Amino acid sequence: METVKLGVSLSVRYLTGVILSFVIFLSLIAVFTLPLTQAVGYDAYVTDEATGQNKKVYTHYYADGEDREKAQYEALGLTVHTAELRSELKGLGADLIFGVAQLLSLCLFVALVPSRLYRLGAKDGEARKKHSLWRWLGPTLFPAAISLTGYILLVMNKLQWIGNRGLTLYRYTNYHLFGFLRILLGTGNDCAQIPWTSVLFAGFPVLLTVLACGLLYRLGYRNIHPLTALKNKIKYKRTA
Repeated sequence: METVKLGVSLSVRYLTGVILSFVIFLSLIAVFTLPLTQAVGYDAYVTDEATGQNKKVYTHYYADGEDREKAQYEALGLTVHTAELRSELKGLGADLIFGVAQLLSLCLFVALVPSRLYRLGAKDGEARKKHSLWRWLGPTLFPAAISLTGYILLVMNKLQWIGNRGLTLYRYTNYHLFGFLRILLGTGNDCAQIPWTSVLFAGFPVLLTVLACGLLYRLGYRNIHPLTALKNKIKYKRTA
């Protein structure tokens, strides 16, 4: 029963990490879009009197010169509303944002999921319980199943048994590794364009979950804190 409770807790933490990773990525994009891009034009909308909703009527780019269409709509007594369009975020700025967001997401994943197994390992070590493989692997299988489900859908998508929803769902169930998946699978939605070698390597998130949880449990069992060990090592080098 304890294994099930801990497994459910890890699954909730896993999903929380996935959602927060999505929020982190969107937040960084929103913060850095203005300083790293430039305005290139706008979408123009007018209000539909029948429905009261705004309807897009045209797109204007500053490179095209003066916006003559706007004057035509205003001559008809219509108010034109605009929504700014900005250049695509790319180059070094985009790579930096992806890198920072990916690092934060990985730290968040470790803090939410494997760290729970670290505390369990430390508790077992203090109680001098015999080290058991199932002790940490059993609960780990719960969050790993979420990642594995996404991977199965990806494979089914590649085999054309289901639509491209499989690729999309796979990305969302493993969003804490979106940077790695962006490099491995690209940003397109057509699974047919992804080579089988990339699909096979896409099983890495499942393996990462299992290995990270096992490693942290073992470190906790041996009362080894990675950050403390690193700090002491750096301090020793400075004083040597």
